[in-house]
Amino acid sequence: MERQKSKNVLVVMVLGLILFNSCEKDTFKDDVLSPSYTVKFSSDIVPIFANNGCDATSCHGGAQPLNLKVNPYLSLMKNEDVDTITPSNSILYQYLTPTGKMSQISKVTSYDLQLILQWIEQGAKNN
Repeated sequence: MERQKSKNVLVVMVLGLILFNSCEKDTFKDDVLSPSYTVKFSSDIVPIFANNGCDATSCHGGAQPLNLKVNPYLSLMKNEDVDTITPSNSILYQYLTPTGKMSQISKVTSYDLQLILQWIEQGAKNN
């Protein structure tokens, strides 16, 4: 009887660990960052900038504000801040890195940053 209780406790603990570990891993994000995933400008990149207030008057409301509502791709690409030859040298990417110019005020996550880099590596398409 005591042996059966120990086995039951062990089974419950193992199942609990499996369940807990399955919650820890975000397979959606892993799939997105796989090399075979095509990053989409409209559904993957624009939300990063929109969620970080990049078209707000406090950040880009000066002479050349980002206009994410009318033509987000043209607005982002007009300053030639994207280098598809050497993506990691892109000004857009460099500004957002932890040591970049915008690092202190940017809320871009490391996941978002990797997604932006992957988009540039794929040619920074307007898709």
